[in-house]
Amino acid sequence: MPLLRARAIFRSISPSYISRAFPTLAKPSNSLPVYHRLSSYSIHHFSSLSNLHQQQNMDSITELCMIPGPVEVEASVLKAMSTKATSHMDPRFIASLSELIKNLKVVFGSTSAQPFVIAGSGTLGWDQVAANILEQGDKALVLSNGYFGDGFGDCLKAYGADVTVLNAKIGDSFKLDQVEAELKSKNYKIVTVSHVDTSSGVVADVEGVCNIVKRVSPDTRVVVDSVCAAAAERLYMDKWGVDVVIAASQKALGCPPGVSIVIASQRVIDALNQRTSSIPAYYVSWKRWLPVMQSYEAKKGAYFATPCVQTMMALDVSVRHIVEQGMEEVFSKHEKVSAQFTEAIKRVGLRPVPLDDSLRSNAMSAVWLPEGISYPDLAAKMFSHGIVISGGIFKGYATQYFRIGHMGISATNQSLHNVDATVQALFGSLLELGYKHTSPSQTKSIDKNNLRVRIISNDSESQTAISGLGRRVGQLDVGQTENAEYEGTKPDQSPHPTATRLVLFSSGSKGTETSPPRYAGGSPPEDVSYLK
Repeated sequence: MPLLRARAIFRSISPSYISRAFPTLAKPSNSLPVYHRLSSYSIHHFSSLSNLHQQQNMDSITELCMIPGPVEVEASVLKAMSTKATSHMDPRFIASLSELIKNLKVVFGSTSAQPFVIAGSGTLGWDQVAANILEQGDKALVLSNGYFGDGFGDCLKAYGADVTVLNAKIGDSFKLDQVEAELKSKNYKIVTVSHVDTSSGVVADVEGVCNIVKRVSPDTRVVVDSVCAAAAERLYMDKWGVDVVIAASQKALGCPPGVSIVIASQRVIDALNQRTSSIPAYYVSWKRWLPVMQSYEAKKGAYFATPCVQTMMALDVSVRHIVEQGMEEVFSKHEKVSAQFTEAIKRVGLRPVPLDDSLRSNAMSAVWLPEGISYPDLAAKMFSHGIVISGGIFKGYATQYFRIGHMGISATNQSLHNVDATVQALFGSLLELGYKHTSPSQTKSIDKNNLRVRIISNDSESQTAISGLGRRVGQLDVGQTENAEYEGTKPDQSPHPTATRLVLFSSGSKGTETSPPRYAGGSPPEDVSYLK
């Protein structure tokens, strides 16, 4: 039986229900809808995420992956990865990689830069920069807003660079006046900046850095680690004067992991032949990869090392869809979703890690946990809702904050309600863990046993966990038809194969066929089916 990817949509709570839980959340009319999207299979409640592999095999995973990468991807992208064995000299792959190379220039705002698309992780981009641009003893200025900025510096040191790091405290960014002063003090070969540091959710002022470099140190190359920012944050290589951009397939570019992407300006490519020493690497040597990339772009096959054929063809599909939307539209959608998510969490008293909205990433969010709630507890609760999130990375703070990705199709295709489902699961999980946000009035207790369920439609091929705020609240009887209603259901009952899409609403908002219940997100869409 093929894996069913149909998801159950839960309009989990009415406005009166949400107002009792979080009084400040129900006030604004433009608040996020609170649809609760769960898998069409039973949601297993694991005592911890560490024993996931013991209780569920990989073929049956249906949870929503809302970490800051890898992210959820389109069905067409997964289909492209499901082809039979394909030669890297197959004309179809050659055409696909050619298109991908050309479209990556569009994504990063360049007409002349050279993309390098090779098998590997985003981290491999660090090695490419260190091996091909730097020579022993060259000075590198690393602008770090977190764990990955520091990691880039460590990589450069491994290749013999003389590295200076400008750090920022958690949630803050380096200061441009510090950057200017440092660039004036030494002759730096490169300056590196993480556009979005995934550890903190802080976005850097790349354009500001470029302007300073042009003014005070024009020979310094600007290298941007855009792994967590590519196709989510605005970046214009040619216009701003960026020399190198590092990216990867598994974040806002919308493909599973496996492809390392580096795009280098022509002045960086020209400098390859001006090195006084050999490139201290084999696999990441651009002198070996350059003719291969140029050949594929010209729709001619070439070989140095075997590419990850299926993943690159899948990335081509995703990047093509991004380019077809238009980059400004894609950036705007990420900005909108990020602002909505931030508004929602602030309304219930949560605090983003970035110290200011100007520092907040559009690709992801890092959020401090309320006092008394730790990440392992929240992660387990979120998983019971069918949502996977990430914990913190900073040493000493790893269990004190969590991270959520709202990039890729979760931002560009809001009809999926991925972010809405995550917000709903987050609020429910916090309630279950005892969190109460009492401003402006005291939070009232919630009676999760007195919920009623309305069937939207049936599907004999799928099994659905009927869940309200992470608890089973009922089961369907054999032969029940559409629009049947249930009252006084008990928690932790087993799902029935005929259930697919349901509505949960409080006992105070009884709905009928002619008078449906009210939803916190406004009127429901006419067709609530997706990911069938």
